[in-house]
Amino acid sequence: MLLTAAMVLLLIALVTQSDVWGGFGMVVYLIGVGVAVIGWGLGAVSTVLPVASGWDSVVLLLVTWPVGIPVWQSLVIATILFFAAVAIVDTESSTSTDTADSESPGADSVRVPNVEELPGIGEQKATALRAAGYEDANDILAASKAELTDVDGIGTALAARLIVSVEDRYVENSTSDSTQQDASGSTNGAALSDDAASPDGVDTVTTEQYTDREKARLVAGLEATCDRIETLVETGAVAEANVRLPAARAAVRETRDALTTLSSDRDLRLRVNDVEDRLDTVPTEAEAQYHEVVADGDAHVTTAQEAVETGDIETGLEACENAHAVYRSARQIGQTANEQWFTEEQAALDGRIASVESLTDRLEHEREVQQAEKKVDTLTQRVSSLKETSELREAEDIMQSIVEDGNNALARLPDDVTAPELERRVMHLREQVTEFEAVAEHLAAQSASAPSHTSSEPGTKTASSTGEETGDTVDSPATVTDNPGDKGSAASERPSDPAGDPEESRSVVRTADGIDETPQHTAPVVLRIREQLTEDGRRHVFRAETSDGDTVQLDVWNRHVSEFDWEPGAWYAFEKVRGQRWTVNGESGVTVSTTPDVTVTPRDSAPDADVTTV
Repeated sequence: MLLTAAMVLLLIALVTQSDVWGGFGMVVYLIGVGVAVIGWGLGAVSTVLPVASGWDSVVLLLVTWPVGIPVWQSLVIATILFFAAVAIVDTESSTSTDTADSESPGADSVRVPNVEELPGIGEQKATALRAAGYEDANDILAASKAELTDVDGIGTALAARLIVSVEDRYVENSTSDSTQQDASGSTNGAALSDDAASPDGVDTVTTEQYTDREKARLVAGLEATCDRIETLVETGAVAEANVRLPAARAAVRETRDALTTLSSDRDLRLRVNDVEDRLDTVPTEAEAQYHEVVADGDAHVTTAQEAVETGDIETGLEACENAHAVYRSARQIGQTANEQWFTEEQAALDGRIASVESLTDRLEHEREVQQAEKKVDTLTQRVSSLKETSELREAEDIMQSIVEDGNNALARLPDDVTAPELERRVMHLREQVTEFEAVAEHLAAQSASAPSHTSSEPGTKTASSTGEETGDTVDSPATVTDNPGDKGSAASERPSDPAGDPEESRSVVRTADGIDETPQHTAPVVLRIREQLTEDGRRHVFRAETSDGDTVQLDVWNRHVSEFDWEPGAWYAFEKVRGQRWTVNGESGVTVSTTPDVTVTPRDSAPDADVTTV
C-alpha cells in the first residue's frame, strides 16, 4: 500500500512538475522502503524465532496492497519514479531560479517607490500626480519637466527637483530591454547594479548612525519646527517666519538623508514629505499677507488725504504715522521672503512710503499755517479794538506789540511750503502783517506830530501831565518844558535806556534759566555742542550745554545744518533763536531752536567771565 501510494504521488509530480506532490511522494516512498525492509527482516528471523512467523506477510501486505505486484517489483518501479521525480524537480527549480535572476537582477535590493514616497511630495501633491497618471518613480523618470509642471500644485522648481531626486536615488527596473548581455551570455546589469548598490550602501551607513528611535525623534522635531513657523504666519509675524524658513528646509534635507529607502522608514518619509509640502506654502502665505498689509496702509493713506481736505490735521497725522509703520512692516516681509515677487513690488512700495512722507509734511505745514492764521486773526481783533483806546501813545504801543507778534507768527512758518493753496494762505498772512506795520507807522507818525501837554503857567506841571509823561522817552517834549534843575532831577530818577548801554551789546545768556519762552531771544545764547541725538527730514537734534554747564536741547533746522560742521566740543553764539520750556512726566527742560532770522557765529571758547550774564 505504501509503495503504491508513493508511485501514485510521484507520477502526479512528474505530470504536474509540482514540488508539493514530489515531496509527498518521496516521503511515502522512503516509508515504504523502510516497511519492506522490516518485513523482509521478520521473514528472515522467523525460522529462528517462531514468534515472528507470519508477521512478515502482514508487514509486506502494507507495502503492496491493494495491487498484487510482488514487493520487489513495486520497489523497483517506485525507485525509478523516485529518481525521475527528483531529477525533474531539481532541473525545473534551477531553470526557474536562473530565469528570475536574469529577468530582475537585484530585485530584492531595489524597490520602486510610489509617488507619495518621493521627496517633496505630500498627500495633496501625490493625489494630483496620481490623477495625472503618475504612480511611481518610473513614471516620473519617463515624464519631462514641462509635463510635470502642468500637474496641479507642481511648479517648475518642484518638477526639476523631483526629477533630479529620482534620478539620483532610484533605479528603474521595470523592463528587461535595458539589460545588456556580456561575453559569457549572462545578463549584465552593470549600470543598474552600480546604481542599485549605492542606495544599499547608504542605507547600511545610515542604519548604523541612526536608530529607529533617533529617526522618529528627528522627524518629530522637524514637525515641531514646521508648526512654529505656521503659528508665526497665522499670528502675522511673517517676517520672522521667513527668517526661519531656510533653516527649516535644511533640516528637511538632513532628516531625509537620515532615512533609508527600506519599507520600515516609509511612514517617516511620508511625514517628512508632508512637512516639506507645508513649508512650500509659507512663501505663498507671505506674499498674500504682504498684499494685505499694503492694502491696510493704503486705507490709512486714504484717511490722511481726506483729513487734508477736511482740515482734521491730528487725524491725518495719526493716519500717516500708521501708514508709515504698516508700509515698513510690509517691506520687512518682502525683504525677508527673498522672492522674485518682491523685486517687482519694491519700487511701488518705496513710492508709497515717499508719498506718505510727503503727505506728512503737507499736514504739518497745514497745522503750522492754521496756527499762524489763528494768531493773526487774534491780532486783527486787537487792531479792531484800538478805536476804544483814547490815548495815542497807548495805541502806538499796542500796535507795535501786534506787529511783533505777527512777525513771530510768520517766523514759525516752515520755509519749504510748496503746496499752492498753502503758499496762497501764507502770502495772505504776510499781507495782513504788512497792514499791521502800516498801521503802526501811521500811529507813530501821529504820535510824533502831536503837541505836548503843558500847564497854563510856565515852570509848573499839572498832576495829569506829570502822570502821563513819566513813561516818555528822553526826547519827549515834556522833558524840555521844565527848568534845568527839574530836568536834572528827572534825569536822575529815570532809569537809563538799555539801547544806550554799551555793555548791552556784550551781554549773553550763560545759563538755562536765562533762556526764556520766546519766539526770538534778544540776547545771544552761547552753547557748546556735546553730541548729536537724532535727525529727521527737517532738522538735526543736538545735546548742548551753556557756558555754565547747563544741559539744553538744540534743534538746528536743515537750512542751517550745511553752514557749519556742528562737531562735538565746538562753541557757537546764536542770535534771534527761539526758546521753549517744557515739562513731561514731571521732568522739565529747555529747547533752543533756530529761526529763519537766526545768526550763528562760531566761537573759539566760552564767553569771558566779564561778559554780562543774562
